[in-house]
Amino acid sequence: MKPTITVISRENKKALEALKKLHAAKSSLRDYIAKGGSIKDYNPKKKKLD
Repeated sequence: MKPTITVISRENKKALEALKKLHAAKSSLRDYIAKGGSIKDYNPKKKKLD
């Protein structure tokens, strides 16, 4: 069997990066809500919940 080589175009790579960022933001928001924060107060730039 030949190894398959996947070529990711520049656009696809950008979309993939955006998807990863979105996923990270989603999981951090989920953690934030789990810790008792509300969505209104959510600010991803402030990582820690005081």
